[in-house]
Amino acid sequence: MSARADPALVPLLAPSSRFLLLGTPSFLLQFRWLPDGVRNRWCVCVIEPAIVNGVMEGYVGYLLNINKHKLATTASELREEQLRHELALLSETTSVGLVRIDLSGHFLSANEAWYRICRVERGSVLDSWSDNLHPDDFDWVFKQWKQCVPLSLSLSLFLSSASSSSPRAAS
Repeated sequence: MSARADPALVPLLAPSSRFLLLGTPSFLLQFRWLPDGVRNRWCVCVIEPAIVNGVMEGYVGYLLNINKHKLATTASELREEQLRHELALLSETTSVGLVRIDLSGHFLSANEAWYRICRVERGSVLDSWSDNLHPDDFDWVFKQWKQCVPLSLSLSLFLSSASSSSPRAAS
C-alpha cells in the first residue's frame, strides 16, 4: 500500500516525525498501531520523497505489517527466557560444581555445589577458592590456570586429596 503525503501536512506531524521528514531524504519507523482500537499491530512505515520531473512534490509512504515477525520474535524471546530460568534452576540443584569466570580469570558466580565442593563460604570472595587447594597441587594448578585463561582454553582438573598422588588434567 502506498500513499502520498501533502507537504502542507508536515507541520502537523509530531515533532520527531517532522525532524525525520525534513532532516533526511527518507526514513524508516517501526511502531505499534491499534487498527480496531484494541489489538496491537506492529508495522514498519517507510517515508521517502516523491520526486516528479526532478522536483520534490511531497512524500511517498508505505506500511508493512510485521505483526507475525514480532509475534515470532516475542515467542522466541519468551522461550529463551524460560530456558535460562530452567538452566538456572538446574545449575542450583545439580551436584556438579559450576562457576562463571570472566576473561581475566576472576570468578563471577558459583552454584551451591561449587561452594560445597570447594569449601568456600557463601558471601566470601570467590577467588579465595585456591586457599583450599592441597599444597602439593597449588603450583601445578596455577601453572595450568595461567596457560589456559589468557587463551580462553577449556581446563578440567582432577585434583588430589591429602591421601592420593599427583593431579591430572583433562582437555
